[in-house]
Amino acid sequence: MNSIRVAQWLLSNGDSRSSATGFLGAVGTDEAGQLLFDLAGRAGLQARLERVSSKPTGICAALITGQNRTLVTRLGAALHFSDAHLASEPCQSLVNQARMLYIGGFFFSSNPGAIARLVKLEGPLIAMNLHATFLCENFANPEVSMV
Repeated sequence: MNSIRVAQWLLSNGDSRSSATGFLGAVGTDEAGQLLFDLAGRAGLQARLERVSSKPTGICAALITGQNRTLVTRLGAALHFSDAHLASEPCQSLVNQARMLYIGGFFFSSNPGAIARLVKLEGPLIAMNLHATFLCENFANPEVSMV
């Protein structure tokens, strides 16, 4: 969500009333999930977040030592982003309006089939972030052909 918040700020010239960007994902029905909804709204994002009652909202900690850094994550509800949510009218409307789709690397852990469907769309430019070696090691297979 940090990446899309920066894109929103850049594309809207800092005007949080302008909704230049949107965000798809899944959160728990906890305080952290509500916080993400609130932050997205304040930033002007069109948040289409699936609520997963059986799992907590994912969290991430950044560990920084000098020039070295790493992220430690618990993906929680984010791992349960469903095909039904992606197929919902609010999500499809947002996807159909998009000129660019940015797919963060962690999404490979939750629903690689959804990624495969999104990258086959005609029209939007696709940008992806393969930020960790485990993504290439675990998700480079014929079932997730992205080309």
